[in-house]
Amino acid sequence: MELFALLKTQWHYLKEDRNKVIIYILLIITGSFVGLVPAYIFGYAVDRLVARDFDMFVMALIMQGLIVIVQYILFFFYKEYLYTKIEINFFRKITKDLFKKALDLPVRAYDKTRVGEIVNKIYTDPQEITSILPQIIRSISRIAVVIFIIALSLSFSYILFLQFLFLIGIKAILSIKYYPKMRETQRKIKKERDHFLAESSQMLFGIRDVKSLGLKEKMQKIANKNIAELFAQAFKSRYFNFSYGTLLGLAQTFMEIVIFITLGYLFFQNVISLALFIAFQIYIQYLLDFSNEIARLGADYQRVIISLKRINTILHNELYDDEKFGNRDVRKIKGDITFNNVSFAYDEELVLKKFNLEIKTGQKIAIVGRSGVGKTTLFNLLLRFYDPSKGKILIDGIPLEEFSEESLRKHIAIIRQEPYLFNKTIKENFSLLDEKISLAKIRKLCQKVYIDDYIMSLPNKYDTLIGEGGINFSGGQKQRLSIARSLAKKAKIILFDESTSSLDNESQAYIKKTINNLTKDHTIIVVAHRLSTIIDADLIILIDDGEVVGLGKHSDLLLENELYKKLYQPEAFELNI
Repeated sequence: MELFALLKTQWHYLKEDRNKVIIYILLIITGSFVGLVPAYIFGYAVDRLVARDFDMFVMALIMQGLIVIVQYILFFFYKEYLYTKIEINFFRKITKDLFKKALDLPVRAYDKTRVGEIVNKIYTDPQEITSILPQIIRSISRIAVVIFIIALSLSFSYILFLQFLFLIGIKAILSIKYYPKMRETQRKIKKERDHFLAESSQMLFGIRDVKSLGLKEKMQKIANKNIAELFAQAFKSRYFNFSYGTLLGLAQTFMEIVIFITLGYLFFQNVISLALFIAFQIYIQYLLDFSNEIARLGADYQRVIISLKRINTILHNELYDDEKFGNRDVRKIKGDITFNNVSFAYDEELVLKKFNLEIKTGQKIAIVGRSGVGKTTLFNLLLRFYDPSKGKILIDGIPLEEFSEESLRKHIAIIRQEPYLFNKTIKENFSLLDEKISLAKIRKLCQKVYIDDYIMSLPNKYDTLIGEGGINFSGGQKQRLSIARSLAKKAKIILFDESTSSLDNESQAYIKKTINNLTKDHTIIVVAHRLSTIIDADLIILIDDGEVVGLGKHSDLLLENELYKKLYQPEAFELNI
């Protein structure tokens, strides 16, 4: 069943190259039979040398050399060239599909799986699958040659035939004993490798915090532990491999001696010629090589099946379904938002409970409340990172699930507390949204968020590299760049997720000024941690325990709502407001 799944996956990506695959298989089959000829010709040459027929000895060697040359040119170079093209196409197609599937995975998949694991599945595991393809084809095609050699041995002696079968039987017994162990260690290696990659990536991405917090030794200990566990499994895998190889080698050596004695006896009895005696020595090696190849195939097959299962978790949605969107192409919206009896839970406990809210465009709306009451959840639902357990969310009266993905993404932008900027130039960050965007347009957008002057003061201006994680810019500058980038896609609804909570006063002032300028043309919703930053909002929505418990302006809520007053007063005292 697993082999069928493997071949099915491979054929799906090989069918466009089926003619190349057929030629490749024919070359392997033909090459395998042609490979038997030089052995017999060499035996015949030795036979002619013993008979002192020097001319035929030379002719036989020349003939052997010509056949070997044809083997190298046709059955090695061209065959490998052909397979390289097949392999590269296979790897290119499956990697593209995996990356597309990874992009289609819902956000909850990334909440529960580390990025390092997904990257490893996309890049490393397809290589494992491509590596076994020629082994499978070679092994299947060479079975006919092996049958021919065994049948030839039976035509001379049933004892020789039984010895060949005994040799194959030993191989089978050892394989049955060791393959399950090899498979389990390969599974554990994959798991430990994923864990190591995810942990080490996280450490290195946060290298500045690791250094500044004095965590180098702590991180090194964690890394050392992960490395030790990874290579402990690697040693166990190698141990099973060389134990298997050692026992197999001993059995093969013993059987080779027995088979050569049998061949020698048949030669002295004039049952076989000297040419066949010499040829059979090479044929035995061919059979042993084939057995070793089957053994390697078995070990590699265990590793590849693990890779296939890991790939299928993404490729065939075995853990998570793809995000699903509607097909309604909504070109233009006003920006009115309605939450209608929305309930939602990430796991079992409800974060929102029959939540109702109406937001009109042209206003600056603030959503406040204690930590964990569902403020950010509202944004996750609006962006359809998650869907409500019950109820509906509508934009301009249209249910969110009816919007096409392009429409929804076009109309909503979010500015996070730690916005993600790509490690490209400032200009390239805008070009990702619009390939045709002009520098003049980019500058105009940056002027709206009060960062153009700073950018123009830089040596490389808009060709300045952002840096990994936006390290070359301050938090406030990243916020303003993120807002400008969002404006480039002309989003009508702009969400600010605690985007000013960690900024200095000057940066806060710039962001507040920017938000106020955007209000007249957009629906602005601000999730605020610091209430002092939203006291001028047109409407403040207070959430507690997944429900709206207060609605109004700052001054009204301060007078009428005890919870709001409790949240605001400590902060006002701290800031001396």
